[in-house]
Amino acid sequence: MTWQQNTKTDKKRLSFTILYNLDLQLCFFYIFAQIVPVVQWIELWFPVPSMGVRIPPGAHFQQKLSILTAFVDYTGIKLILMAAQNKPFHIGAFLLNLAIPLAIGALGGLLTATSVKTWYPTLIKPSFNPPNTIFPPVWTSLFILMGISAYLVWRKREQIAHFPRTLALYFIQLILNLMWSFIFFYAREIGMALIEIFILLAVIITNARVFYKIDKLAGLLFIPYILWVSFAALLTYSIYTLN
Repeated sequence: MTWQQNTKTDKKRLSFTILYNLDLQLCFFYIFAQIVPVVQWIELWFPVPSMGVRIPPGAHFQQKLSILTAFVDYTGIKLILMAAQNKPFHIGAFLLNLAIPLAIGALGGLLTATSVKTWYPTLIKPSFNPPNTIFPPVWTSLFILMGISAYLVWRKREQIAHFPRTLALYFIQLILNLMWSFIFFYAREIGMALIEIFILLAVIITNARVFYKIDKLAGLLFIPYILWVSFAALLTYSIYTLN
């Protein structure tokens, strides 16, 4: 390979790296923007004890925000380092992996649209029930993280002995996610939804463990999803007992 060919190859790699970094920055800035109202809600219901020290208003919120920022920065930096290692970035595969969970989320949104406005407000809810405006940004962020996680695993598909099984597990948890929306909001069967969400949680944890063995970051990106579904299970149980 001549010097000119090497230069062209280096320029091409640099261009891909820059585009890759820009795409990641846009994704993570979007996720961060969606997380802010969630953190404000957490601060409202779960304030950190001040231990007798006077803390300025909003300080707890800033502390929580700094933790989330650190998580987002770590994830972004890790992915950027991958790009810097000259690993090819497949924009089509990346967008497809993002589109699949987002499409599932959109379909779930269609199933819940009517009940959220008519039936759901009539239910007795626990005091920690978040406002309805919290749910769309949280789920959008989780589906984006899910898509990034799936893409990281897809990149290593040739190294995975049982890639079809791994893929099947991922799609099973997506289908179970959609089924919960159907059972709870469309069929309005709270008891069945409670059983289903515990099955969903078990499958998500299994999916996270499998992904972690393939790519540590891919597994770690499932942590917010696990925490949110755990909270959703508690919320479903509370609604079931109250109604």
